Amino acid sequence: MTIYTGWDVQIGGFDGTATVTTSGTPSDADDFTSRVRSFTIDHQVRLGRLGRSSAQVVLDNTDGALTPGGGGTHSARAWFSEPLFVLARAGTSDPPALVTTLLNMRAPFFGGPIIDVEFVDDGFDSTMTLTAADWITYVSRYTAQAGSTEAAEVLTVFGNLASDVVRATFGADATIPAWLSAGTGFEDVSLTVAAGDFLGDHYQVLAATEYGVIFPGNLVFAVSGGTKQVFYLATGIQRARLAPTTASPLWTMPDFDDADSLSTTELPYRDLRLGFDADELVTQASITRSGGSSQHSYNDTNSQKFGPRSLSYTGLPLTADDDALRMASFLTTRFAEAPLTVQSFEVTGSMIKGKANDGALAGVQTLMHAPSYAFGSLWKPCTVKWTGAGSTTNEKDVGVSRVQVSANPEDWTMRLHTFDAGTNMGFVLDSAQLGVLDQNRIL
Repeated sequence: MTIYTGWDVQIGGFDGTATVTTSGTPSDADDFTSRVRSFTIDHQVRLGRLGRSSAQVVLDNTDGALTPGGGGTHSARAWFSEPLFVLARAGTSDPPALVTTLLNMRAPFFGGPIIDVEFVDDGFDSTMTLTAADWITYVSRYTAQAGSTEAAEVLTVFGNLASDVVRATFGADATIPAWLSAGTGFEDVSLTVAAGDFLGDHYQVLAATEYGVIFPGNLVFAVSGGTKQVFYLATGIQRARLAPTTASPLWTMPDFDDADSLSTTELPYRDLRLGFDADELVTQASITRSGGSSQHSYNDTNSQKFGPRSLSYTGLPLTADDDALRMASFLTTRFAEAPLTVQSFEVTGSMIKGKANDGALAGVQTLMHAPSYAFGSLWKPCTVKWTGAGSTTNEKDVGVSRVQVSANPEDWTMRLHTFDAGTNMGFVLDSAQLGVLDQNRIL
């Protein structure tokens, strides 16, 4: 049989008549899939920084229906006040089913507010290009409306700041911030916020203080008891953990092989790129909390091997100097190696259709799933196998830090950017990729 895949594009929030939702989007959102000429999506996470997502969709307007003020079907549409969704499909029948389940809710592969509109019409051809961002990126542009002092765990403070600003309702009766993590134990902080401060500045400080993973935000729409709701959903993984939740596990990442004959669950790939995983390498760290003394950690052995690879943070809202020292030690201990590893590779819809076995469907659904600590491919481990020079057989356990998708009506391509899993990710008992003693780190 065959694994079929595809993508839908929807635009719009609740219009006042919706009573149910489908796939985490309002049931009365408009389907623009037939107008899509192309789209690109970029999901990425990085330690110590906010996760980001963006989408750009090029819509066909040769019939003039989108021309602002032109009298067409969508000529009066308020594009900047609407969310844009890209939904993934994967299954063994054509058309395939939607891939949507997220933490017992439903969510598209991408969902976020439209932040830019470009209209082109030269009399022969016409297009409208919509750019959308994840809601965390969008809310980071807000300024605090009142001063406050936040004393709690990082993710709690993160949520409190977003709860204090006016969020778009997209026609919902209620906006609900939801903050979920892979476990407990985020860093305790004491953060002073002044009226007029940009939330993005404080968010970046919080991300650096935790030095864990904050995933791109998801917009999730629902109706409960007749109340229309939009969830501003954020998930994260703590510095002390750095491994996705282990229940089940909820992710089903596929392994990748360049062989002509694949196992039941493996997926094909192309354009493999190898390199040394030195981006996160730290041989000396200096951490200073707000109102505290600088705390230092040195890895002299690796300094002799790699030279100075320094990292310094000042003014972090940690609550004690011991916390700052622990962070400095964490950085020089965990990020102490630069192994040769897989840096990126591509998989396409046509490759999956032509080469993958039906047993790989769960892995395909994971690749096409909205990112979070539990689902999707971001910050999840997988194994990549390849045949190198001299016909050597190689394999490497890697984690995924960035997913870039480009698509048109003919095919789609997903590029996965990866890092060495054993060096950077947390230990998971009995995991094939993250549970190897003397290889994965236990701190």
